[in-house]
Amino acid sequence: MNSFKLQTRYAQSLFILAQENELVDKVYEDMLLIKKVCEVTPQLKAILKDPVIKPSKKKNIIHDIFYQLQQLIF
Repeated sequence: MNSFKLQTRYAQSLFILAQENELVDKVYEDMLLIKKVCEVTPQLKAILKDPVIKPSKKKNIIHDIFYQLQQLIF
């Protein structure tokens, strides 16, 4: 499956879940935050694109980063 089709499927699934849970605005804000963090942190972007790094490791990295951000913000 090509990358664009996969991205589209994930985006559609995320949007449907957000709608079902009435969280469209919150998910949108979170996506903007993730985009911003990737823009200002090229290392994170490189990690996310690296096919050698296991998805479970990427998930843990993302969780740790955004958990720490949340602690700073709130």
